[in-house]
Amino acid sequence: MLVRTCDKCQKFAPIQQRVTTPLTPIISPLLFFTWGMDIRGSFPKATGQRKSLFVAMDYFTKWVEVEAVASITTAEVRKFIWKKIITHFGVPWAMIFWQRRQFDMVKVTEYLSNMECQAWFTTIAHSQITRSSYMAYRRS
Repeated sequence: MLVRTCDKCQKFAPIQQRVTTPLTPIISPLLFFTWGMDIRGSFPKATGQRKSLFVAMDYFTKWVEVEAVASITTAEVRKFIWKKIITHFGVPWAMIFWQRRQFDMVKVTEYLSNMECQAWFTTIAHSQITRSSYMAYRRS
């Protein structure tokens, strides 16, 4: 009501230059540059005995790629990365995996390093891993 009735307030009030919400830092400055990947499951069995999901999300755009799988193997992880990420968006700079035994596979990290893509693993305490914290971890 005050806005409609007070013409002076509309014309001469100081303009607030502050943002109304807190800013969030951008971890990945480019589209499809860094992907995060996790496994979700175990769900009730679907067609083809599928009971788990591979979930990958781009850090910048929050684009999600999902696929249902019957078993969690190295071949399935590599096939998902190739089919859902690399063929559609190109080779990412880094893939950040949730710290799980299924992803701690030498073949998956070698597969990504052959394409010059870095494989990082997070922990529960530090799920927002950054390059500086990763490099500090690797040096220790």
